[in-house]
Amino acid sequence: MSWWKNIKNYYVMLGEKYSVEPNVFVGIHIIATPLFAAAVGWLIYNQRKGKSILLPAIIARLIFNAANIYLSDFRNKHSLVDLSYTYYNNYYQQLFHHP
Repeated sequence: MSWWKNIKNYYVMLGEKYSVEPNVFVGIHIIATPLFAAAVGWLIYNQRKGKSILLPAIIARLIFNAANIYLSDFRNKHSLVDLSYTYYNNYYQQLFHHP
């Protein structure tokens, strides 16, 4: 069950680092995942029907970055690109590199 402990510790670490509630952050991930899948399905549907994919693409991108948007504190000098890089880099380091 060490993978569960790693995930829990990761979210707690993010909560402390960005001064956010880890439970809210996890909740955003849980809610955003099916919404992202639905937005991608809508995008594919529109593509196949020859309709515009602009709105579904924008919505999918916003949903995909929902957790990073929550983490971003616009009073600090972090950009969403920096947060995305930091988030995924730390995530993969914790999952695949055991000290």
